[in-house]
Amino acid sequence: MDKYFKTLDATRHLFGINCVSKGQRYIDTAKLIKAMKSALRRHHDIGAEANYIIKLYKERQQNG
Repeated sequence: MDKYFKTLDATRHLFGINCVSKGQRYIDTAKLIKAMKSALRRHHDIGAEANYIIKLYKERQQNG
């Protein structure tokens, strides 16, 4: 699971940098989730399980 979470961390970080460079004030969460699904599919060949992994990732972020 750690390799998936590392991919999602990197995706979130790069997505945030990209939003700031475009002059956006806030990160669009719908587009962020879409980017996360795309990264999981590209790097780990995960399709249907992506929603579950992203859900676990969010819970992990909230709990510390």
